[in-house]
Amino acid sequence: IVAFSTIALSALGVESLLDATEKPRLTRGLLIALGVGLVLGLVFSAARDGMVNLLSGFAAKGWGAQALWQSYPEMIKGYWVSFFILVAAVVILLMLINGRLPFKWWAAITALLIFLELWRVDAKFIKIVSGPQEYFAKDQVVETLQKDPGLYRTWPLQVHQQGNYLSLFGVQTVGGEHPNPLRRYNEFVGTDPKRLLPDFHNLFQSPNYLNILNVKYLLMQQPLNHPGFILADSCYQGRVRVYRNLNVLPRAWVVGSYEKISQDQEILERMKQPGFNPAKSVIVEEDLVGFVPSDEVTGRVSIDSYQPNRVIMTAETDRDGILVMSDNHYPAWQAWIDGMPVKVYRANYTFRAITLPAGRHQVEFRYRSRYFVLGLTISIISAIMVLSGIIYLAILGRDR
Repeated sequence: IVAFSTIALSALGVESLLDATEKPRLTRGLLIALGVGLVLGLVFSAARDGMVNLLSGFAAKGWGAQALWQSYPEMIKGYWVSFFILVAAVVILLMLINGRLPFKWWAAITALLIFLELWRVDAKFIKIVSGPQEYFAKDQVVETLQKDPGLYRTWPLQVHQQGNYLSLFGVQTVGGEHPNPLRRYNEFVGTDPKRLLPDFHNLFQSPNYLNILNVKYLLMQQPLNHPGFILADSCYQGRVRVYRNLNVLPRAWVVGSYEKISQDQEILERMKQPGFNPAKSVIVEEDLVGFVPSDEVTGRVSIDSYQPNRVIMTAETDRDGILVMSDNHYPAWQAWIDGMPVKVYRANYTFRAITLPAGRHQVEFRYRSRYFVLGLTISIISAIMVLSGIIYLAILGRDR
């Protein structure tokens, strides 16, 4: 809509330029605009101190004011470049109005001025890089991590902290690759209350959080002295260290008991306590109907297929247990045991859990959003209606 409106208004503006009755008013307006621009440019150039103080009063304070002072010469330079481009545009416009320049030449010169102005700014941000095979090639960090083909998460503390480079190669990280992560997950890893962005302070404060989250490796540049981690590998001649978590939990595991805690902050605090063992117990927010807890459950889970919207696993346990999976809980996630639907509980604040009967079973998690299905249905019906209307109009027009 914005693009269409801009084009339409531009067309109306060009049409008014060719209207002889608008010539005096348009000429006067253009000259006034140039005069105002010239005066403002002279004021901005001559009164640097005053303008910086004025702008600092309501737009920039502290380091912002210092940055404004340092960049002020560049701002003035940019203003005058833009002003002279405006002068050139007004000159050729006046030549067009007075019949001294053909319309096609005016259009060509105007397009050239617009191109030069855009290039002047955008060229600084355009970088020519090598092809995808080289630009997105595996580095030594990726090659080192891919020696372990298992399913786990990595915490890039001092290496590859920004961007989603590791995700290109299937390396899962605690930061994920989604620009809009779930609020509860952010609260689990730790959120800065001022910025409302994750700062991962819970992961720093409690090994339980790392273990629950299936964080197997830390990427560091500095040595790490912690009894729960050992140096597993290194790369770049030892400048990057890969530490392995000795107590990491798998992506899915079986426990025999649970704690019911309904208050969010209490859940987060309980998981930090040394007395809470996530390998033996799980925290849920409602009672597990019909489940009898036991501290003697022995179970094993193997993941047969792991896809973004579907996970299939084989679970085996000697008695009734609780299968915990350290992927985010969401209402659209549904679960089946041997083809029979079961309830998915929110576990350990933001993850999933289901009750599991004794024996060997196939467990499937599948993402099924009713809103997606509803939207897809509406889209299909709308497409059919539009296509039917086009066909009807075509047949009607042929009959006439």
